[in-house]
Amino acid sequence: MTSTDSASDAATGTQKPHHSGIPVVAVILRRVSAVPRGYLRRHPVATSFGAVALLAFVATATVVPTEFFGIGPQALLQSGRWWTPLTALLVPASLVQALIVVALSLTLLARTETVLGRRRTLIALFGIGVPAVVLSVLAQAALWTIASCGRSRGRRCSSSTPRSRSPGR
Repeated sequence: MTSTDSASDAATGTQKPHHSGIPVVAVILRRVSAVPRGYLRRHPVATSFGAVALLAFVATATVVPTEFFGIGPQALLQSGRWWTPLTALLVPASLVQALIVVALSLTLLARTETVLGRRRTLIALFGIGVPAVVLSVLAQAALWTIASCGRSRGRRCSSSTPRSRSPGR
């Protein structure tokens, strides 16, 4: 290799190929991109869950109001929005929640996927998550009922009219 060859390469901006004929930049990019691809290949459930949560947050922040996907006794029991236990798992309500979901899915959920496997992780995530959301909504509704009965000052909660005492007492 002569000094004129290296001077002409520097002037044109071309790079000499690596030993195998591939440019050095392409080798570096291939090695750097192998890390996320390997992680995605080993943890598809965790990365997909994090991506869906992040995309759902972006979609609900720009297009659809979050209240449509929100969970609670009014949404599930009174309004009849049966899909809210599932969307409560998938749609974060704020940017902080979205970042926490992504961080936890890429760490803890990925570890769970490594230990349990893909299918069992999905079963555990949705098979435990959705019933847990439903039970928490039912518990919240029950506590609201108990709290409203406590304010009724001795009257029975099931009856809207107070009972009169019998004359013999």
